[in-house]
Amino acid sequence: MAEAKVAQHAQQAAAKKDGEIQRLKNEIEGADNAKSLAIAEAAKKAQHALGEKDARTERLKAEIEGAGTAQQLAVTRASEEAQRTAAATDAEIMQLRGEVEKVGTSQELAVTKAVSAAQQKLTEVESKLALQAAEQRIKEWSLKESHSKEIALL
Repeated sequence: MAEAKVAQHAQQAAAKKDGEIQRLKNEIEGADNAKSLAIAEAAKKAQHALGEKDARTERLKAEIEGAGTAQQLAVTRASEEAQRTAAATDAEIMQLRGEVEKVGTSQELAVTKAVSAAQQKLTEVESKLALQAAEQRIKEWSLKESHSKEIALL
């Protein structure tokens, strides 16, 4: 009877651990999806900015071919503005990548903490089970000794 309770308790602890592990796996998968989405969005913004830059550059080249000195000056200014915009976009991309890495790191830390807590709980449960098993063996031994003394007295 006591062994059944111990076994049931161990099964419940294992089921709880399995549930926690599955929850953590789901969190990791969600974090990976979020990270991938953030990277894809940053890449999309970068591609869009590069497309705009290329279109603007091509437009400026066409203007340069048909323009005089005054127009060339305006084109140069526009090109410089495009370069500044591209540099700002590059900086934003780098910032977004840093944020994505930071989110990944913090999520990894959270998962590590959760796994550590689950492992600690499992260790505690295993220790309690081992202690209960030892106590059970001592009780059984004590009962055997008691019965053997009673039998010897008869």
